Amino acid sequence: MPAGRQASLLWGGLISGAMIVFAPGGILLLVVLLVPLLLVAMLPDDGRSGHTLKASALLGLAASIHPLLLFWAAGLSLPAAIGLLGQPLIMLTCWAAILMGWFACEAASMITRLLADISATAHRRSLASALEALEEEWGTLAPLE
Repeated sequence: MPAGRQASLLWGGLISGAMIVFAPGGILLLVVLLVPLLLVAMLPDDGRSGHTLKASALLGLAASIHPLLLFWAAGLSLPAAIGLLGQPLIMLTCWAAILMGWFACEAASMITRLLADISATAHRRSLASALEALEEEWGTLAPLE
């Protein structure tokens, strides 16, 4: 493992440990609200280099802003985090935002492929009609030997 990656993992572990010790409610809230990101991360990637995960994370974090503000106003305590997680609308909103990010990326990929196929078919048809017009004008060509 490269030294830069090893140092990054070390600092990430230290920061995560400090957050668990000093703000367990905030960590609990974020982890539960962003659980579907783990599910999206476990899906097989088709070579789009994590675009689906990035879009899902962006929408999930955007939906987590309001619960985090409520958590901040409630005093950043563990009981406040548990109280917020007991409200199904908060969890459903965050989870739905993450899943909508995944759906949007998958739908965009399918639409892009469909449009590329339609364009290729139209191009193939125009080439075939041009070939037929040339064969009418010049006759069929004998194969080259």
